[in-house]
Amino acid sequence: MKYQKSSFLISILLLFFFSSYGNLSQKSKITASFTVLGNCGMCEKVIETTANKLKGVKNAIWDKEQKILTITYNSKKISLIDIKKSIANSGYDTDEIKATKEAYDALHYCCKYDREYKK
Repeated sequence: MKYQKSSFLISILLLFFFSSYGNLSQKSKITASFTVLGNCGMCEKVIETTANKLKGVKNAIWDKEQKILTITYNSKKISLIDIKKSIANSGYDTDEIKATKEAYDALHYCCKYDREYKK
């Protein structure tokens, strides 16, 4: 009988621990949307691949028409500003970080968007 009570208590404690741990990790999972300039399917592939390769990024989807990237990431592993910097390094302006002239100039001709774009 004593063994059953202690097993039961241990089971309850483990259940509580793992359910609490899951809630903590959910709090660090963030979904954000922001502007990323681009034009075509090639832009979409580069933008999404650049973001999805980053450690801590769970999912990135770029809407070509709206020029909006929706991204889900772990804020304990990567910051939103670091994600934007990485995308800018690949040649695409974001709402906060602009690509360097060199990165922009390296884009394929069909990917060269209007840099004066205002939302």
